[in-house]
Amino acid sequence: MSSFLFNLFSGITLPLSLPGTLYAQAECDPEVTVGIYFAQGNAAYAVEDYVQALADYTCAVEISPEYVTAYYERGRVHYELRNYKQAIADYTKAIELGLHSTDIYVWRGNAYGRLEEHDLAFNDYHYAIRIGKQNPLAYVGRGNIYAERGLYEEAIADYTYAIELDPDYADACYNRGNAFSDIEDCHRAVINYTLSIERDPELSSAYYNRGLAYFELEDYRAAIHHINVYWARRCKVSVVTWNSLERRLTLML
Repeated sequence: MSSFLFNLFSGITLPLSLPGTLYAQAECDPEVTVGIYFAQGNAAYAVEDYVQALADYTCAVEISPEYVTAYYERGRVHYELRNYKQAIADYTKAIELGLHSTDIYVWRGNAYGRLEEHDLAFNDYHYAIRIGKQNPLAYVGRGNIYAERGLYEEAIADYTYAIELDPDYADACYNRGNAFSDIEDCHRAVINYTLSIERDPELSSAYYNRGLAYFELEDYRAAIHHINVYWARRCKVSVVTWNSLERRLTLML
């Protein structure tokens, strides 16, 4: 059964990459302190003004080249802008300066994953788990790499532990559903897609994958309903409207 790809991250919206000329050079005011630039970067990041945040964090590290937290935060901004290589460079610099939190290894692993450097991503997730066993993102990240390698039992174990750490983690339930789907355990796949939808009703691909699982279980009525829910959400119309459109299109064929 072909399902949607595994979700790596929860609560992250990836914008289109912005042209490098928009943020390549930051004009730093020598009268402004590093603390002010860092605070401005945090404020800009909070409202998703990533170009401004990048400029502010860049000024912070130019004024204070060993400001480890500024490298970490700038790496997060680069990640949001899909500048994954630059994100990795900043995370690595922060690690070299002594930052060894689980979060920084998870985020660098995420960036490696986006570049399909799966071995490097796995190493970072695995190390994050070694130094701090309470980060559910690390388990989901490592689980995704296991799933990519076809090691579904290991992937399911990691997703399960992530859910134990964070019972509201919708993407962990969704990814576990995909893993069960890939080993053709469609009953458990349905259960996990349902859990993910209960936690995040906007996770539209879970409706589609649940429909595919129902199709494999030969519950065709349920399959059609959930796939219709998916397309209705994608087209931003009600399910009733989508069903009506579908019937009209069918009559036209």
